[in-house]
Amino acid sequence: MVTEGSEGRAGRAGSRPDSSARAAGGRRRRIASPHLVSGAGTGPLRGRPDRGSSRLVTPRFNAATEQATNALYRAQALTFRASERLATGQRINRGADGPADLISVVNLDKQLAVLEAETRSLERADAVVSTADAALAEVSGLTAEAHALAIASANTGALSDAERAANQIELDSIAQSIDRVAQTTSFNGRRLFSGEVTARTGSTAADASLTIDRVTLSRLGDTTFADGDHGFSSLATGRALAVDGDRPGDAATVASNASEQVATLRGSLGAFQRNAIHSTLRSKQEQIVQTASARSLIGDTDFAKATAERNRGETLYRAAAFATLAGQTNQGRALQLLSG
Repeated sequence: MVTEGSEGRAGRAGSRPDSSARAAGGRRRRIASPHLVSGAGTGPLRGRPDRGSSRLVTPRFNAATEQATNALYRAQALTFRASERLATGQRINRGADGPADLISVVNLDKQLAVLEAETRSLERADAVVSTADAALAEVSGLTAEAHALAIASANTGALSDAERAANQIELDSIAQSIDRVAQTTSFNGRRLFSGEVTARTGSTAADASLTIDRVTLSRLGDTTFADGDHGFSSLATGRALAVDGDRPGDAATVASNASEQVATLRGSLGAFQRNAIHSTLRSKQEQIVQTASARSLIGDTDFAKATAERNRGETLYRAAAFATLAGQTNQGRALQLLSG
């Protein structure tokens, strides 16, 4: 049985949730003020619809924080580029570093490679000619000695037969030595006096070249250098340097001609070495210096500038990182205040 008093108490108890809801709703409406709701005011925060008539506030786009983050990325990129240039020593490491400069660097590198290859070729030609000249210098000394022995042996009245025979043995040995030098002088596995070795100052037909003459010496025939244009022509039909026959003076003539022809060949080699090889080599070396200088000016790192850029990038990075952290901290504090 329900009494009137109990009904009154039940009615009052049932009315309490309504009053609590009204109170809670009042509090939510007070938080969602016009300055914090989307579309109301120009404040940095905007609202988002909730289940009820009130709105939940969230941070709006923070331009200052975004700018600090972008500055952080830019400073990091600047530091990376400067560090890369310091590490590689090259200012142009990719096409994006300078398309026109990259093309110039590639062309100059190609030109440098060609010049260096030509320089090495000239140095090799210079070594070939020097080797041939050294061998001919030895031959020249042998022919001079042969000429002296031949003249001495021509004086039949002053020398005995035994002395002339001894001179002949020595002359035969000289002839063998000349032949041995001609047969064994080689460079990089190629015989220099075979008539097939040509020294060049370049790879085109317009470049200077010189073919080293073929040298042969035989005790039973003529001694010739190159196609018969240079060399000793034996005036006797036996040994070229025979002094024990009827015409001992012929050996002196052969030795004299041989000495002159060796000197002529050495002069030809020397002129080619000095005027063609050495002059071209100096020119190529100067071109290498100038081309390398231009290439360095365009493509190499300016270490002072790169170091300054790296230091600047590191300073900017620290400043941007501090600004970003400060923005995020302030944003977190604002959210704490709004939620509290």
